[in-house]
Amino acid sequence: MANRPSQQSLSPAQLALGLVIGILIVVAEVVIFRAYLNSNATADDFRRSGNLITIIANVQSELLRLQIDSGRYLADPSQDRQPVTLRRAFVSNQMRDGQGVIQGNPEAMLAFEELQRQLAEYDALMASLEEAGEGEARAERARQIAPLVDDVLSRATSANEGLYDRQEIAFDQTIVNALGAQSTSQILLLGMSGLLLFLGVGLAFSLRRSVQAEFKQAYALVGSLEEAVAERTRDLARAAEVGQSMAAVRDLGTLLKEAGALIHSRFDLSRTWIFLADTTGRTLILRAAIGGQGVESAAPQPIDDDSIEGRALDQEDASVPRQQCPGRAHDAGCSPSGG
Repeated sequence: MANRPSQQSLSPAQLALGLVIGILIVVAEVVIFRAYLNSNATADDFRRSGNLITIIANVQSELLRLQIDSGRYLADPSQDRQPVTLRRAFVSNQMRDGQGVIQGNPEAMLAFEELQRQLAEYDALMASLEEAGEGEARAERARQIAPLVDDVLSRATSANEGLYDRQEIAFDQTIVNALGAQSTSQILLLGMSGLLLFLGVGLAFSLRRSVQAEFKQAYALVGSLEEAVAERTRDLARAAEVGQSMAAVRDLGTLLKEAGALIHSRFDLSRTWIFLADTTGRTLILRAAIGGQGVESAAPQPIDDDSIEGRALDQEDASVPRQQCPGRAHDAGCSPSGG
């Protein structure tokens, strides 16, 4: 009987490839997720840095205008002070708007605190002008504080300009770092994609070879089964042919000889012997022999209880026919029983 093909599991190499591919997929997912988080963080940094730079630029613009308006006013303190007051309010408004933006940026917070002190110094100088009264005293006081006011505002604009430059450099560096991280992630993902493709193709070819081997084994099994069925069919046909040929023979001796000859030729056997049991059922007598010793030279063979013949006789197996002619065990005219 042909052996069934065993169900083959994945080979160690295929399992290793599958494990590596799974790990690479997980790593790729982690890299993509981290890139997503980094992109969100970078976008937040861009927004904060952009807002901060805008606030610093607006403060710088208002400080320069305040310096110009203050210089004009101090040159002629008799004119209306309203433009200077409004410009000072614009500076305060811009700084107030920037308080929420500079949170988390220690450098900007310190710079704004220093700017507040400088503006407080400016406010004190301008307040001293109001205390001087009108006329010549006011003009004299204006001439005295004019260089001081200009110095305070110059230091404020210079410090604010330095803060702007540093924040702009930091913003540019943030862009460079973000682009570098993005480029690194892209290269890493590209490399892992190529490796995944290579390993996937290797695993696919390996599985393809395994499937082809199993198909070949299955085809071989089908072929062996077909061959076994064909052989069994031929055996049945031979047995039927022997049965049909012997159906018309009435003489037992002739029947046994012709049956032995047909079995010998049809089944291509080297020797064919036909035994019959005597009336006791304990001795086998050779009644036909093809391709071996003659019937006359063969001695009766006793049947043991443990032998195949003995078990067959005990079970009334028709494959071992029994003589039914008492006292005539060697009579060719006796017919065998079906027992």
